[in-house]
Amino acid sequence: MKKDFFSENGKIAGLSKRIRAVFDDWNYEEIFLPFMEEYTDSLRGGLKHTDGKRFYLIKPDVTSQIIDRMKQRKTYRYFYFSDYFLGDGSCSIQFGAEFVGANPLQEKVEILQVVASILRAVDVSDFYVDVGSLKHLNEILEKIPERRREAMEALKSRNFTVIEDMNIDEEIKEALWKIFSFRGRKSGIPQLDRIVDHLPEEHFFIDTGTVRYLDYYEDIVFEV
Repeated sequence: MKKDFFSENGKIAGLSKRIRAVFDDWNYEEIFLPFMEEYTDSLRGGLKHTDGKRFYLIKPDVTSQIIDRMKQRKTYRYFYFSDYFLGDGSCSIQFGAEFVGANPLQEKVEILQVVASILRAVDVSDFYVDVGSLKHLNEILEKIPERRREAMEALKSRNFTVIEDMNIDEEIKEALWKIFSFRGRKSGIPQLDRIVDHLPEEHFFIDTGTVRYLDYYEDIVFEV
């Protein structure tokens, strides 16, 4: 059955109103970015378009648009709502937030606190947020550059059999298995332990197998 456009629109409007209220409480400012931008190497995602002379991206990744505009290091808090092109050509709605320029620990803890506030605002009380470290993972993957992509995809899909079948050193397999299997509050990875120490233990956990990758991700990633 075809979805009722106006009914769906009403639900989205109601949710976005609640989410915007949370961002307002945390002093985040809404940012509006161009629908189409001239192509640069720093922009990610989007739909490619050309007028015969120049190349453009329609709805590029919002975070890459914001990073592209960072001319000086200062503290700012922004949030956005935006359409997002999916791989199958369809479009979805996404929202996100950027907090830049403060103490790195403060930035990460606050973003995760905002995530929890948003979930509660949309009536989700039973939730878990898993936090991982790409930097820690990359330190191991750098030892197997020829199998790096394959290992990353195996971790993303939680398919450790692929790694077991790789012709790589057993010590590296063991290190990857520890990443794949650990979930708790004390990981021995300082940057992760410090973050969850500032967050409620009933909702936030370290899961070193949490892998989400874009080339501007430097370290901390999370998944609800």
